[in-house]
Amino acid sequence: MSASSAVLSVLIPTVSLYPSGNDGDNWVSATILVPSAKTVTMAYLFSNPSQGLNAVADAARTHFLARTPFLATDSCVREAITGQWGDVWLAGLNPTAENYKVFAVTPDGLTIGFSQGQISESACGLQTATICGSQLQPLLSVEGKQLIGRLQ
Repeated sequence: MSASSAVLSVLIPTVSLYPSGNDGDNWVSATILVPSAKTVTMAYLFSNPSQGLNAVADAARTHFLARTPFLATDSCVREAITGQWGDVWLAGLNPTAENYKVFAVTPDGLTIGFSQGQISESACGLQTATICGSQLQPLLSVEGKQLIGRLQ
């Protein structure tokens, strides 16, 4: 969670176990402008939302794949993406609004939350990737620069 006089942003893991399952991990996520209470979307942060989303997706892939699936930073993710259904898990990192709808603006930059089963087996749980604000700086909208700048 982070807050300033301009923005409140949260990314909170939650667990709601379903009977006989391990698929109850989820996120509570919201980024809200202060004092208007307007919800901030990923598109709001970038001057060119498509280009920004591509950059975020590239950074997330680098975080999890370390440029090759065999060097993934998390062994559970590595095993999923290098296994028989690897293409299914890699699709969870594609640059779509749906894949990157769970995020928080933090002092470290932009933290993305990936749902259980989005980029790896459900048993791997929730995953996060944080992208440094300076890495995204050239792509941020005026508003995005202000929000991230206020938290750093």
